Amino acid sequence: MPKTGIRLPKSEVTRLKLLSCAVDEIIEVGPDRLGFTSIARRAGLSTGALYARYENVDELILEVWMAEGLPVLRRLLVDLEESLPRESGVAARLRLSEQLSGADRGLLILVNLMVASRRIEAAFEEIAPSVVEEVAKFSSRVPAIEFYLGTILGIAMGVSGTGLHGLDWQGPVAMIANAVRRTVEPQEIAPDFANTPETVHFPDDAEEIDARLFDAVAYVIARVGASQATISRIARRAKVNPASIYMRYEDKDALFAACMTHVMRMGDTRNAKILDHYQESIQNPREINYAEDAIVMFRGNQSPEHASIRRLRLETMFAAMHDENLRRMNLDIYLATISRNEEQLGMSPSSLTNRTVLPFSIFSRFAFFGYAVLAEYSLCDMNHRYLLSYVSQISHAFQKIAQGSNLDQSHKK
Repeated sequence: MPKTGIRLPKSEVTRLKLLSCAVDEIIEVGPDRLGFTSIARRAGLSTGALYARYENVDELILEVWMAEGLPVLRRLLVDLEESLPRESGVAARLRLSEQLSGADRGLLILVNLMVASRRIEAAFEEIAPSVVEEVAKFSSRVPAIEFYLGTILGIAMGVSGTGLHGLDWQGPVAMIANAVRRTVEPQEIAPDFANTPETVHFPDDAEEIDARLFDAVAYVIARVGASQATISRIARRAKVNPASIYMRYEDKDALFAACMTHVMRMGDTRNAKILDHYQESIQNPREINYAEDAIVMFRGNQSPEHASIRRLRLETMFAAMHDENLRRMNLDIYLATISRNEEQLGMSPSSLTNRTVLPFSIFSRFAFFGYAVLAEYSLCDMNHRYLLSYVSQISHAFQKIAQGSNLDQSHKK
């Protein structure tokens, strides 16, 4: 029943019910496993109600995008812009942080559709232009809107894919909004950056069979998604017998977990350098160009040469959003990685992993996933005109943290 009190036709009530159940099903099991039977069961209707309206699941996904996904994207972009002013943006920043803290239905359906549409040609042909068009409406007023959008989408993915619900994101959102607000001047990327983006490769210390399997996992997942990446498919790509995989790994989840752990190690050396720079900046803030490594890492992550591994990381996080076992494994991997950062910085255990500080420790890691999503839409590319300015602003904020400065609490009022 609409708020006006006007009774909707029965056919429209049924349509809205089916769409709502489709959204719930997508969030729970993922778009790749979406089926008419499960939606009809959830709605308490027959599959005929769906087949009468949609030829196939792809058509249903497109309607979900038009009815739910696109409106969420439009509201989110408005909130991002409204969150920028230091004083008047407090309410919008609070809305964003609350959405990230909980399992916000709108953010989750937006992320699900944007990730999965890459593998659904008919959907991508409709969704991609609309995403680019909506972002373009804001980019002239907010040059760094792509980075802001990518960060929020990435955090939403990371929270869902690790189960880290209930964290307070007000501080990071305020820090990001401040950086975006200050990013107003385009900067040319220096030739040394332009010519040598860091291309991230798998560590070379894995056993030969594991290296082949991890490479095969990356290839298969990048093309069909984690839910369709069967052991048989991976074995064919790796040119091994499926039995040899089961001799090493109990199931597909265990293989994915080993692969995710291996992938997380790719950035360890670079992360260590960045942490060293932040630590040195406490004593010599003007002598350390602490943004350089972050810029090189971003450009490497977004480089076309990195597409296979970027999609592997994106799709494994996406799979964890819909699988409790992968979610727990993912959480353990991230907390272990941040614990190693504590050791590198000589900090006491839990200094960076306690729930108060964790949002600051992990948001840039989660942001990667949002950037990876937008890369499929030719957004957040490695040569973005405002990359240097934005990263410098974020790095400056982290430098203040390294020097022991308190975050500007006025952003959270």
